[in-house]
Amino acid sequence: MRELQAEMDALNAKMKNDEELEKIDKALETVMSEVRSGYKPVSKESDFIYLIKHLIEEGLCIEQYSPEVTSEIGTGDMHLLSVKTEPILNDENAKTMFARIVCAIETIRQYGVDVYRKITCRNNEFYVSYFYPPEQYVYFNNLREHWNDIIYIYERKENWTDWELAPLEEKLRADVTGEKDFYFQKND
Repeated sequence: MRELQAEMDALNAKMKNDEELEKIDKALETVMSEVRSGYKPVSKESDFIYLIKHLIEEGLCIEQYSPEVTSEIGTGDMHLLSVKTEPILNDENAKTMFARIVCAIETIRQYGVDVYRKITCRNNEFYVSYFYPPEQYVYFNNLREHWNDIIYIYERKENWTDWELAPLEEKLRADVTGEKDFYFQKND
């Protein structure tokens, strides 16, 4: 049943890709100029990681998942992140938060990193998903490695004290900054 659902989801996403992306672009028209004016460009991976972390903490439903395997052979590209389209289309706050991701992706692309989007579907719910070629994994390796740490901290924020969270926050910062941080650079 899972394979059948995955195949139906893949077909649904393929059929709706252009239409859904057009809806998202139209929904963002009203907020992009405002978000761009206050946006601080990312220059390294830790900037991007902390943007994603803050957006998750603010309530944007960002997921790191790969759509289930289908009968279709993929390009082998790596999954970066996915955001449910429904909130982007229907909630002003989610739309503004998602616009910050769009700005970050635009900046990352200006550095020459190939990041592209497409619509994916899981259990009949649409997501705008971002992917990148496997040879550019160094740009997002820390995010992949520490995604679970971000979620672990987020899930405890409501019930744990700042004192209890501080060591987790410090460890995450140490793990994604310093020598381990990767600067986005022009590929000339």
